[in-house]
Amino acid sequence: MAKTAVLTKTAKPQVKNVTDADSLDDGLLYDMNDTAFASDDEGDGAVAISPNDVNDDGDAVEEGTTKSSEGAKEKEEEKKLQIIKKAEKRKRMKERMKEKKRQRMQTEVTVKTSIATTSPTIISDYFAKKARLFFPELSAVEIDDQCVVKENQILDMASWNLPRDDSHFEKFLLKAAKPRNLTETPKKKGSPYILILSISAIRVCQVRRAIPKTIKSAKLISKNSIASDSTFLSNSSLSAVLSTPERLTTVLNRAAISLDNLELVVIDSSFLDSKARSVIDDVAETLRTVKRLTIEAPNAKVVLY
Repeated sequence: MAKTAVLTKTAKPQVKNVTDADSLDDGLLYDMNDTAFASDDEGDGAVAISPNDVNDDGDAVEEGTTKSSEGAKEKEEEKKLQIIKKAEKRKRMKERMKEKKRQRMQTEVTVKTSIATTSPTIISDYFAKKARLFFPELSAVEIDDQCVVKENQILDMASWNLPRDDSHFEKFLLKAAKPRNLTETPKKKGSPYILILSISAIRVCQVRRAIPKTIKSAKLISKNSIASDSTFLSNSSLSAVLSTPERLTTVLNRAAISLDNLELVVIDSSFLDSKARSVIDDVAETLRTVKRLTIEAPNAKVVLY
């Protein structure tokens, strides 16, 4: 829409000598009507521009453009809001999963540390359950033959009401070994009364320190060579030998240790390492080693500490 001045001609031009452009007078009178507007539709539908219809630069802005800009901003805000909501949802899900994992681990820890306090029947069933997890390729008969200790071979120590930690290990050992006097060593060298199985070499050393010096014992760990351990066993009369399941299996395979006097197999089951692993639940070799000991020394009893 353009603003047009309405011109009214009132007289013929009179030409004078022009010496100064500013003094030019063409003899015409002009009637300027500032309020007159003309449109392309011969004056119909004239529109005035409001101050609200201009942008910061003073340019006119159409109403449709403003609405479009506002709509784009709303969509952008909605998009940001959706991103925030999704991030918060992921955070909540992550926290829930973390809490479930914590609860699951706590449950596992409780089971691992309490299995020693149960009856021989439950312990035997627990061995079978762990064996199925460790060796899914074995049949039920093979698992029973290779991994499961029968309940009549398990010493019932469920009545032990003291904590199963290092400070009480000596008392537990003496009670479980009765009537055997562990301060006396067997006449046959390399043929201990007791075998103690722990999850790692470090743990073997810890348990060894919990045994009084009046009980003659030795530890079998990977720090020593098999040859040196074999030589030591063949020349020593020991009441107790401490080892990891893997190391003991190696020694047995080399016939470096005799089971003729074996009366008790102690599994250090209540101890959990820094990753909450136990010698029964996280070392597959334990089941087969203990089963082998009960087969080769049928009079020996198995007890969980």
